[in-house]
Amino acid sequence: MHSTVVRAFGLLSIAATTLAAPYKRNPPTVVQKTIQDGVVFTLGNNTYLADTRNPRVTETNIQSVLMETNESLFMPMTVISTDDGIIDRHRIEDTIQAYLDGDDVFSLDFMEGVYIAPRSPLVNVTTSAFDQLSRMDVKHIFMNQHHAQGHKLLGALSFGDFNETSLPPGPYILTGSAEDLQLVPVYRLYEDAYRDFLYGTYEAADGSYTPLELTYPAFRYPAIPVPSRIYSWNDPRPFAGFRVGIKDLYDTKGLVTTGGSQAWAYINEPATSNAPSIQRIVDLGGVLVGKQKLAQFASGANPWQWQEEHYPFNPRGDGWLTCSASSSGGGCSIAAYDWLDYAIGSDTGSSMRRPAAVSGTYGNRPSQGLMSLEQVLPLGGATDTAGVFSRDPHRWAYFAKHWYIPSLHQSTNVTGLS
Repeated sequence: MHSTVVRAFGLLSIAATTLAAPYKRNPPTVVQKTIQDGVVFTLGNNTYLADTRNPRVTETNIQSVLMETNESLFMPMTVISTDDGIIDRHRIEDTIQAYLDGDDVFSLDFMEGVYIAPRSPLVNVTTSAFDQLSRMDVKHIFMNQHHAQGHKLLGALSFGDFNETSLPPGPYILTGSAEDLQLVPVYRLYEDAYRDFLYGTYEAADGSYTPLELTYPAFRYPAIPVPSRIYSWNDPRPFAGFRVGIKDLYDTKGLVTTGGSQAWAYINEPATSNAPSIQRIVDLGGVLVGKQKLAQFASGANPWQWQEEHYPFNPRGDGWLTCSASSSGGGCSIAAYDWLDYAIGSDTGSSMRRPAAVSGTYGNRPSQGLMSLEQVLPLGGATDTAGVFSRDPHRWAYFAKHWYIPSLHQSTNVTGLS
């Protein structure tokens, strides 16, 4: 996922002045570390995961005012990236407002530090931009040396060679020490109060997926990590930034496919690659945020017939309405959570259509053979199909038109169709 192409540039750190009536920023509070070396923290009323195992940027030789103490650094940061000809006060204001309006992960609490990263050496960064950041009580401003030239800025300056991968804009955590300074991506953690997911997931640098073992203490609801939508704003791929839940019939690299069965999960090994249908979503820019519940081996079980996992709750009606059939986790999650864009399920007898009907969402059983079911646990062999849930018919059609392609059609030897 992350580019291996790096380039070095000089980094400038400026301790910004604070003007009257600054924003009162909430400090980060570290809650715990995960077994995958992530850091769970809070900012204001929200909980986040910092993926410190997979930093976007690592700096090994910087002498900064930030590093004057021996304490480990953990600072919320915002990356502002643009190719506009001029970055001035208005551009800063407009960019931050766009971040607030278009993303549920970013908040002003991430602006303790700001990294201004013009995508072109021809971009002019004006003094009014720094003045605006100072008004917002930004404590530290980072820039490359080229764009900092010619500015008379107050505060302590420091330079270093910064190894930069292709760095998307958005919220980050700056962490580490003088010997190992890292800029790491953050995920907002949402509570799966309707019990639609088995667990949340996030992508590692090698393309595998890491299960997040965190649950909320009162009822053991899973915590589902979602990345900032801003990370994908410069990505031209059709599914860039789409958050997608996956029915746990489909192989996902690094995760055990359970098929809704604890016994099968016990003897099965983590998948070494994504199912072709899932890889198609990843290739188009989709973000896999978790594995979702299903009846054992996709049987069309009623709620009272579930044994392996607690049955998902339906947000419609009084909350006790059935989610129906085996793709119930996907159908009810799309009805329940506006932070989730799509969910992938399967349909043999009615396991897409019935959950969509009772949850008030859009779901489909496509023509047999329309999507490869390689590395997908079978139920009915030639009659199994792959479907997608959405809250909006236009967004559903958009996804389907890009997902179902001739190169992923099943062989007629499987379907018996010609």
